[in-house]
Amino acid sequence: YNSDEPISEINNAFTTLFLEKNYMKIYEKNFLLISFEKQLWDKVDMFLSTEFAERKNLKNNTDFTFIDWDTREYGSNNPTSIELPDTEFPVNQAWLADLSVSYRPWLKFTMRNGKKREIENSSPTFTLAYQKGIATDFSAVDFDRLEFKYKQKVSIGAGSALTMNIKVGSTLNADKMTFVDYKHFMGNRSPFETNDPVASYRLLHYYYNSTIQEYLIGHLYYQFRKLLITQFALARFAGLKENIFVNYLATNYSDNYTELGYGIDNIFRFFRIEGILSFQNGKYIDSGLRIGVSTILDFD
Repeated sequence: YNSDEPISEINNAFTTLFLEKNYMKIYEKNFLLISFEKQLWDKVDMFLSTEFAERKNLKNNTDFTFIDWDTREYGSNNPTSIELPDTEFPVNQAWLADLSVSYRPWLKFTMRNGKKREIENSSPTFTLAYQKGIATDFSAVDFDRLEFKYKQKVSIGAGSALTMNIKVGSTLNADKMTFVDYKHFMGNRSPFETNDPVASYRLLHYYYNSTIQEYLIGHLYYQFRKLLITQFALARFAGLKENIFVNYLATNYSDNYTELGYGIDNIFRFFRIEGILSFQNGKYIDSGLRIGVSTILDFD
């Protein structure tokens, strides 16, 4: 249901077969998608797309698992949502359109051998995105969603960096929608974290907080050259990095959901391990460990 794919097929196969948790929720879509992307000038990019789709709800065909946990039940393929108790939907057709414009106002360049090159992270990126569900005789959707995004990475001293990723949005009109069209968030309930660490949550349920109302998403990720174990030269020589991060979600029902985390990065040059605590309205609700790919390989 979430086109950003918060859980991969391999990851979901593991949680389904060994943990009896089928987190991935899917539906069938037959579609035609036309997209166009262009750099309008050095600091401005535009993306435009339109999609004609037929969408169909799906049910599980099996409840097979390698380990049958007495305290767990193999869940259905229908997501669980606080805003929409019944997320099942009939076969429907939809005509969708997306437009986004990104602007990097302070982007700087260098000249080398007569070629102009961007200086990475020299400007934050501001993006305005608009999505429209177009109502026609054959299209069963009618909605408008507007979203503003801000992302920036700032180097702080030698080997340290702060990355910020903030989004705020709202569904302005929700006359006709299915759960497919709700705003979904990058949750994770698997022991493995495979998404962008500065654009995803570690403990959030995948669809419970999906919304057609206002939302605020915030991710702050600080990678240190020296913090705790990296105070020791041997750890730094091994290439280890330490990270702290804060993830935040505000919707009408999320109760100021917040995650606080600490991670050790670049273990054996490839892995990272994170410990996370989550809170709602300042009250502790959950904790966990996550294993992911090193952020040195993941993002710049």
